[in-house]
Amino acid sequence: GVSRARSAARAYRIGAPSLVGEILVGVLLGPPVLDFVPNPGVLMLVGEVGLVLLVVEAGLHVDVEMLEIIGARGLAVGLLGSALPLALALTAAYFWGATLVEAFAVAACMATTVAPERPLWPGTLRAGALRARRNPAAADGRRPASGR
Repeated sequence: GVSRARSAARAYRIGAPSLVGEILVGVLLGPPVLDFVPNPGVLMLVGEVGLVLLVVEAGLHVDVEMLEIIGARGLAVGLLGSALPLALALTAAYFWGATLVEAFAVAACMATTVAPERPLWPGTLRAGALRARRNPAAADGRRPASGR
């Protein structure tokens, strides 16, 4: 409510994302500091439902046409971009003495935060560049030569 909006505004003023302010309010009002949360189990359930809705919303925003354009190359980049950091972090954690379950937990946390500095193929992530490569007439909004 109000505290969330105020914390988000304060975080924004200092140049941090609004989510940072919301997290800080959660820590302050939660069990670690003030223990203001009346029923943590209910809030956990609401949080999990919110997470499911977030994933569903992300799925609804997938551009199927773009997936068809980038094809196997995009699939390979996606799989390698997820599997490689996961495998490396799992291996490192396991060899540092973690059990397999602990190593997988560490790897899952680390692999989701890996972000490339720049695209592997510069210029190919723009929709216009991909459409131009597949059909030069479609890049500037004209209909394809086949009349589709």
